[in-house]
Amino acid sequence: MDTHHGALAPSGPHAHGLLGKIASTWSWLHSLKSSSLHKSRGDSLNALTPELIEKWANEKRLINPVAKLADVGVFHPTPCIVLIVEGGKACFPTIPVCGDENWQIRRKQHDDQAALWDKVEWFMPLWLPMGEVSKLLASVRHVTRERALDLFKYHTSTLYTLAFQAVCIEQILPVARSLKEIVPLAQEAYLGAYSGYWATSVGALIPAIEGSLTRIVSDLGTNATAPDKIDHAVNRAIETAAQLHFDRMWVPPEYKTCDYLFGQGERVFAFETFRRWLKNHFFCNTHEYDGVTWLNRHMFAHGTAASWQQPANFARMVVALATLAAIEYWYDASHSVSFFLPAMNDDRVGPKCKKARNATALAIRHQSLPVMPISASCSHINHKTRPGSSTRLHGDVADML
Repeated sequence: MDTHHGALAPSGPHAHGLLGKIASTWSWLHSLKSSSLHKSRGDSLNALTPELIEKWANEKRLINPVAKLADVGVFHPTPCIVLIVEGGKACFPTIPVCGDENWQIRRKQHDDQAALWDKVEWFMPLWLPMGEVSKLLASVRHVTRERALDLFKYHTSTLYTLAFQAVCIEQILPVARSLKEIVPLAQEAYLGAYSGYWATSVGALIPAIEGSLTRIVSDLGTNATAPDKIDHAVNRAIETAAQLHFDRMWVPPEYKTCDYLFGQGERVFAFETFRRWLKNHFFCNTHEYDGVTWLNRHMFAHGTAASWQQPANFARMVVALATLAAIEYWYDASHSVSFFLPAMNDDRVGPKCKKARNATALAIRHQSLPVMPISASCSHINHKTRPGSSTRLHGDVADML
């Protein structure tokens, strides 16, 4: 992690003392029960001023204090007073951690979005255009869960395309320490899926989720449960995202929580909804699962249902693995995975993915079918597709391979 002077919370030999002095400001401000500040602000932080912060800093013998008003944050900034002193920076929010009207509106909007993602048994996706994400959410808002899943398949069939999945497998998974060893497996699963062997391909990737998660949190003990691993990985990723949200400055700890940042930053929202998908759907106990995708680790392992074999679940598994790669990078604070999908680089696409992608594209053009991942689950889409063309497509791909 960067340690450039002035860009971080206090560091260096005097960091502990400086942090203590800065942290004590927050306690001091909240302890003012009978001061003129308390009377004028009515328990609000709005009356905080740069002058007041500078006065306090001088009293604490901090060197060269300069305080100024600033909006801090990447997506939805938090109004703050930023204090710059020799050795570090700190920000003091001028709105409460809860109760601010704008924050409440954003939180309600994000809670509503999270409920829609839960409805389709998914999470806020990375690497997709926000306009397309908004269309998907709008389409599933007022329909039944079953219909919402059909609409989800329709929208994602044009987003999680062959090329998108190839980039995930060939350009994202290989650079994750927790996933690089399963890249050959993912490549063969991709090849098999688009040759028509959906069940084999989906089944090959389901255990890889747990294996990757275990490797990410290798610092946990061997007795850690799946929920323990999920929370440990996602909490650390959110911690890193919170540091970046506040430009790595000191900030009161209550403003770095998932609860506060859930509606403030898309990173935290994506990480938290991914956590919920893992815990409430993928890893939940068999008797607790009430979804309709049947993409559940325990149902797969114990053979209590076979509906997880549906073709649409293959794209879900590829994207879930790529999202775990992103979690790993934020867990390690290496930030190697961008929230922008890498441009396809054919030099980095392995022969198996390239072969499957090219063969399927040729078969699609030969059959005059829409260019999208072919699956029986997309049969409800109103395209002019000849009867039996999906079956023949799998045969054509297999012949070309």
